[in-house]
Amino acid sequence: MKMTYQSIASTGVLLIASTLAQANGVSTLNLSNSPARCVEEAVPSFPSDGLVSDEYGNHEDIKDLLERTSGVLNEKDKEFETDWLLMNAATDAKSKISIIYESANKYNMPPQVLTGALIQESSMADLSISEDFGNWSCGIGQLNVQEWCEWANQESTAVKSRIQWPSKEIAKYVYNNPQIDVCSGYFIRAEHVKPFYSQGMQRLRAENPKRAEFLLSQKLITEPNTISYQDATPMMKWVSSEQFHCKRRNRFNDECLKISPSKSSEEAAAYLRYLISKNFAENCSNHEFGIPAKAFSLKLIFDALPDSIKDSQRYTGTASYQRKCMQTPKSRYFPMHVGWLLADAVYNAGEEILPGIYKYWKKKKLSPEQVGPIQLVDSINFTLNEKKIAKHLTPIAKCEARFHIRNVIRHITLPGQVLIPDDPNESDDCTQPTAKPAKPATDAPTDSSADQ
Repeated sequence: MKMTYQSIASTGVLLIASTLAQANGVSTLNLSNSPARCVEEAVPSFPSDGLVSDEYGNHEDIKDLLERTSGVLNEKDKEFETDWLLMNAATDAKSKISIIYESANKYNMPPQVLTGALIQESSMADLSISEDFGNWSCGIGQLNVQEWCEWANQESTAVKSRIQWPSKEIAKYVYNNPQIDVCSGYFIRAEHVKPFYSQGMQRLRAENPKRAEFLLSQKLITEPNTISYQDATPMMKWVSSEQFHCKRRNRFNDECLKISPSKSSEEAAAYLRYLISKNFAENCSNHEFGIPAKAFSLKLIFDALPDSIKDSQRYTGTASYQRKCMQTPKSRYFPMHVGWLLADAVYNAGEEILPGIYKYWKKKKLSPEQVGPIQLVDSINFTLNEKKIAKHLTPIAKCEARFHIRNVIRHITLPGQVLIPDDPNESDDCTQPTAKPAKPATDAPTDSSADQ
């Protein structure tokens, strides 16, 4: 989802001496102690929460908002969407911060990367379902129903019980159809949640047809939920119809044959899609579930990366990040670890960007240990300029690749410092045509993992 407020990234160029060294006149970033925010510094919060000091200006946007509006927002104001997102981002900040640390610890990831990813996706607000270019995303992590299913289906019994996950129905269906992965794109599609979204939008605009989509709440969608299985049946059977036509077009296509349920299970498949989609609609706006689900999705991508990346940029011995935060992360990875940032880039742009990124590293003779934020952004720019690779990316993926990871890095960088300079060609608006991506800098400073 497009970021719409700039409460965190600074346009200053001041660099603190403790994180930079000089090598032959070229700035060298110490990755082990990069100028990264603590989670509580990056997550917007109200000054009255007392979660963080104002040493780095963490509350400037919130203070300005409260002074201008006295905490009461007006939908007619020009800055209403920006103000609404910021106000909702700061709501329940203590809970969000705690769950980010907890989720990062569970999946052994730097909490800063998870924080930056969440801010970039939703501005840290508990959003409801949106069309999102056909992804039908929801919540603080902007997950779709497939990603939600993957997370929920492997969660503990306690969590499944809290969200009322249809475990018994899934187990019964899989027992009768062991070849089917109920969370795969072959079985359930993102648009299966559309009936619930449509119900919410109808209620949202009942009084004012011009109300913005971002104001849609989970309450409007599901309280009460009047979408019955019968109402949703035409949408839930869409995949089955597609599978049928797939087999007709590709008679010997093993994937079509493997995924197509038998006629006797057709009704059961459609009903299970309804239950999974309904569960998503009823819970996806809750950050208590959206944050760990997002972390799990990033973990799946990270685990699939080469070992050379996963084994790089770690603290050894008693070394650790030098800034003191509310909690000490259990992860031994550096705060801006290349693999975890790369996982988030792949999450948004797709794994199709990886060949170009690896090609750039090889061309520049960079090991994963040497790849920091600057090199990662340069390698993405290189990929977008490689026609043979870029042709496999959709226009949305190209746009996401261009700006997403830049902003993630900016969100977790301390104010007054710039690791990623502004690119005149970058745009946060993926609905509009964008200029050709900038070519990688030929004299970009080399990031260093020294002083581990």
